Amino acid sequence: MVQKVHAHGTTTTLISATAGSNNTVILTATAASSPTGGGVPTGMVSFWDGLTVLAQMPLNTSGVTSFTLTNFAPGNHALNASYVSDTLFAASTGAVTPTPPQLNGGLVRSNAAFQLTFSNVIGAPFTVLGAADVTLPLSSWGYLGLASEVSPGQYQYSEPASTNSAPRFFRARSP
Repeated sequence: MVQKVHAHGTTTTLISATAGSNNTVILTATAASSPTGGGVPTGMVSFWDGLTVLAQMPLNTSGVTSFTLTNFAPGNHALNASYVSDTLFAASTGAVTPTPPQLNGGLVRSNAAFQLTFSNVIGAPFTVLGAADVTLPLSSWGYLGLASEVSPGQYQYSEPASTNSAPRFFRARSP
């Protein structure tokens, strides 16, 4: 029996950004030694959306690679990058890590529905929570639904007929 033991672990990170038009998205993966100081990983990174392989790209001499998607469809995505290892560095996987959402606005539509819009990284999943008291702990906020990615990095949540309801505060969180 043979088992490969790698000299160094790795950490893979994935960031996303929009570029130009046509719903173009740039995914950038970085594979780094963990702990730091072990050198720079070489080899390949696979980009995934859930169970679908988007591309496989080689790392450059800095341990970074990018992939550009055009006509990226809005919707729920599970973007991640998998570094597959080399002779010195072990494999690792990283997913898109959202940052706090940037609120774009809230409005009451003509049908009395409340619409919340915000932006964030592309492909991040968001859950919307609600509470009548903003000071309640997060564990006491109620689940309202999922926010939809209506264009890359732009999210929306609508609550029907909210103007006839008691006052409510909203929060968007990712996983």
